[in-house]
Amino acid sequence: MSDADCALLLDLLALPTAGPLECGPGSPAPELWEAQRRYAGAAAELGFTVLHHAAPPPECVQRDDVPLPVRQAADEEPEFLACQPSLVLGLGPDRAPHTRTVMFNVHLDTVAGSEPVRFDGERFHGRGAVDAKGPAVALLSGLRRALAEQPGLARDTRVLIQAVAGEEGGALGTLGTRPLVEAGYHGRLNVFCEPTGGRALLRSTAAMTARLRVRGRDAIDDRPEAGHNAGVLLGWLAQHLAAMIDDELATEDGQLCVGGLQAGVLHNRVHGSGQLLLNLSYRSPAVGRRLEGLLRDAVADGLRSFATTFRHSRRFALTAAEASAIVHLDWLKRGLPALDGDPSWLAPLLDRAQVPPWPAGEPAFTCDAIWMSGLPDAHTVVLGPGSLDTNHAHAHGEFADLAELDAFAAVIPRLLAAFRAAHPHTLRTPSTPSTPSAPSTPSTPSTPSKPCPRPSGGASPMQLSSPSSPSGPPPGPPSGHPPEAGPDAPVRLAHEELTGFVAEVFTRCGLAEDRAAVAAEALCYGDLTGMSSHGLANLTRLYLPLFEQRRADPAAEPALTADLGAAVRLDARRALGLWAAAVAMDLAVERAERFGVGLVSVHNATHLGCAGHHAARAARRGLVGLVASNCGRQRIARPPGGGVAMLGTNPLAVAAPAGPHHPFVLDMSTTVVPTGRVRAAARAGRPVPEGWLTDDSGGAVTDPAAFDRGEAHLGWLGGFPETGAYKGYGLGLAVEVLAGLVSGSGLGPAPEALDGDGRPSGRDDDIGYLVAAVAPALLRPREQFAVDADSLFSSLLACPPLDVDSPVRYPGWAEGERASVRRAAGVPVSAEQYRELSAVAERFALRPPAPLPPVSVLPAAPAPRDGER
Repeated sequence: MSDADCALLLDLLALPTAGPLECGPGSPAPELWEAQRRYAGAAAELGFTVLHHAAPPPECVQRDDVPLPVRQAADEEPEFLACQPSLVLGLGPDRAPHTRTVMFNVHLDTVAGSEPVRFDGERFHGRGAVDAKGPAVALLSGLRRALAEQPGLARDTRVLIQAVAGEEGGALGTLGTRPLVEAGYHGRLNVFCEPTGGRALLRSTAAMTARLRVRGRDAIDDRPEAGHNAGVLLGWLAQHLAAMIDDELATEDGQLCVGGLQAGVLHNRVHGSGQLLLNLSYRSPAVGRRLEGLLRDAVADGLRSFATTFRHSRRFALTAAEASAIVHLDWLKRGLPALDGDPSWLAPLLDRAQVPPWPAGEPAFTCDAIWMSGLPDAHTVVLGPGSLDTNHAHAHGEFADLAELDAFAAVIPRLLAAFRAAHPHTLRTPSTPSTPSAPSTPSTPSTPSKPCPRPSGGASPMQLSSPSSPSGPPPGPPSGHPPEAGPDAPVRLAHEELTGFVAEVFTRCGLAEDRAAVAAEALCYGDLTGMSSHGLANLTRLYLPLFEQRRADPAAEPALTADLGAAVRLDARRALGLWAAAVAMDLAVERAERFGVGLVSVHNATHLGCAGHHAARAARRGLVGLVASNCGRQRIARPPGGGVAMLGTNPLAVAAPAGPHHPFVLDMSTTVVPTGRVRAAARAGRPVPEGWLTDDSGGAVTDPAAFDRGEAHLGWLGGFPETGAYKGYGLGLAVEVLAGLVSGSGLGPAPEALDGDGRPSGRDDDIGYLVAAVAPALLRPREQFAVDADSLFSSLLACPPLDVDSPVRYPGWAEGERASVRRAAGVPVSAEQYRELSAVAERFALRPPAPLPPVSVLPAAPAPRDGER
């Protein structure tokens, strides 16, 4: 570290930054605002700008899982939140996609107690030296090295720094890290700078605190039998609970701390009231729930044991007889997530960066990294210099050696180089300098960092968010197809660049960047997996018109209108379905991880794209996901034997882990095919198979254009009535009930459907979803489920085929294979589709994705078949 770095660290160590939960009466007021300003000033010399610097919003502490002392302090102390700001700094292209972003998390708040601040040339002493002011400054030193050694770093990679509050004092990041993460301030790689001895820890335990309170009558020492003896009762329970839980809690599951026994201080009085605190850390929510149940059972058993032992005692008989009535169990803290990272993506990157792993048998510890749990495609490592124990973190004599901080600083450029090597495609930046992002607050995560003008009068968002410039759009292929290729030659586009481009289009429509990235992934999933009818083709045909016609609100904030724990009802408020469906599934997964099952009933929604993409979000986290969607008030298909269109295509998707294989993903319309497949065939000028379409008399129609001319009707899964159409119709109606009727959204079968000529009618507004997740690991051992899933899908793949050229597969396998190939070799796009993307790029003054150069041999991937989806 440089002399300036050392001076900054000494400066920060001298500032009192212990928060209100740590400070007692007479403690100096926390100066976290000033500490963060000085840190931001040092970062500005490296090119970082302030994206956010604000106190947390009041609503962030009003959640059920926020520790009770935090909620009480926020209610009782007017300045509680005001003195605990969080800071976000950014470097690099402000429109970099999530996949090109690295986030570092540090905290400048400390535990209470002052330590003499000094530096003897080798060792820093002071509160926060190792946790975490020292690592925070060493991070800046490492970033300075990285920028010097990697000149292109700030051009192709976004680097964020969170300097958070609420890490200490038991707040566990509920008022610091969580709001920032929920506002989208995170990346694909996320590094929490905590003391790990330079080893990569991919886990972070959470903690819960139980409180046993005795509320009895006091007594004088001359007549102890006249009152309740809280000290004896709580002492008995403390030993009983420690013995029982210690036997059940393996070291790898978490830790138990029995402490905080209080029952008064007078020696000549029997205190009838008191309390006992137990802190339990756990490695997963499932372990946490098991410990909750274990603790309740242990308390009940301890009370019975106490009553049996002391029921005949002269001095304690009253306490024994009424023990169950005067003891109350409540929770100061519970329900927090735990991080158990997947090493498959991180391990190779960390190995390239020469970062050793945390020993498998060594327990993890609790830190703010828990709030990264469950974020899609967000990989998290806890990594920093020093040790909580060796360096006396949180205790008298806390220190950090200069050599330790230097070693951590040296890791930063290696880590960033490894990250960049894993993402070789450079970002395309605008031809003119971009304006720094405006500061935003976590209380308004839906606001983009570069907000588009809001529509006014009769203007549409499209007209307002695509300004023209005197020089025209950035240069690109003017003809809409790559040079040196024929006008009808298909092209291949890098998947990351394609999703980045689509995300930029969505941000120009008013979506916040984090939402736009999620929506872009959902849209491009269709092309990535071979279901192109539900991919880029719908950008101009479906999603941009939703914004132009104001049928979708880019800034909508979905709201819970009912919450029963495992089941909730969500008003999507016309948010873009590509994003809102992902939010619903993530919520279902979060509830399933707590209750075993999570069900989210969504109304007032818009088109969600590929239902299977959203169901697969659950499968990637080890759960089973289900998504069903009606089409709102849009009516496309007639009941078998009926003369009026009544129902939409009503897709249904189920996804599940498949062991080491691609996830099982069933994604199907309940009609024989979705309308997008028919229109794709019409655009390609090819006939459709018999059974897809019928005329008024039920005869087969093979001309796909007849559907939009009103001369053909979409058939149900099963084809004709005699071949099973009633099954498809029944499934479609079941989806209408589950997704539409239950949620209270628009329905296809309605009186207005009987008006008109019976042809397709209505619009897909006020769509309903049923989104559900099931957590097998809460119902049976996780390991056994994984073994059985492997056996199930491996057996299917091993089934002898009738035709060796057509091996047996399962839904999702072919799509997974295509996605793997196309992520590596590029996503194929027709010349017509590429010209359409180029037109969109010109419309929004963007660069279209650059076609990849031709290759002589492409990896083999299964070709899409007509029957898929």
